[in-house]
Amino acid sequence: MKLDFRTINKKSMIYFLTCAKLPNLPPQEINAINLLKENKFETQIVNWDEWNTDLLTENDLVFLRSTWNYDQKPQVFLSFLNALKNSKATVVNFVETMLWNMNKHYMFEFQNKNLSVIPTFHPFEKTELINQFPETTQIIAKPIFSAGARGLLKLTKEEWLSNNLVDTYICQPFVESVPKAGEWSLIYFDGFYSHSVLKKAKPGDFRVQSDHGGMVTYVDVPEEWKIQGQ
Repeated sequence: MKLDFRTINKKSMIYFLTCAKLPNLPPQEINAINLLKENKFETQIVNWDEWNTDLLTENDLVFLRSTWNYDQKPQVFLSFLNALKNSKATVVNFVETMLWNMNKHYMFEFQNKNLSVIPTFHPFEKTELINQFPETTQIIAKPIFSAGARGLLKLTKEEWLSNNLVDTYICQPFVESVPKAGEWSLIYFDGFYSHSVLKKAKPGDFRVQSDHGGMVTYVDVPEEWKIQGQ
């Protein structure tokens, strides 16, 4: 959603939603709070799961910033998003997009559209995965509700074949380049490329997230990558 702060009523309350682990937002986001305060806007940082959306008025704005425990209580978060959707406030993040994005089954939508993604399978599609990737020796199983690699499983092919995972997981052949070269993230705003970061796992690990010792650096990427990302 495009937002011009020059059009916002100075009487509005601007809420930044976070979680108990990050009660004051990540340090790099405090500048936004300070800038708003300098321009006489009222702001408040609240934990999403300790907050009553009934208090919202039609003048209020809501930013979901660091609600990174949503995957640990997905049904509560689902209800919370629907409450925001039905509130009088302006929710700057598109609620419909968040509802879609919180479930990793979106990977199957990407595949159906023939987008270039890591091939993804349901846990019961064991024959299909092995037939397509007979040389793979390791499988990654991701919970459909997950953030920061929580609940991620790295299984040998034998372990995976004997494991009765339910359809709350998606499964992919392990990509060897991730622990070796890292994982790139390309960031776009309103369809326009902004910047890229490279996330690399600590030695001996394959998880690139900082919670697991991974490192994040700003990098540039080839122009064709930027075009493909759009």
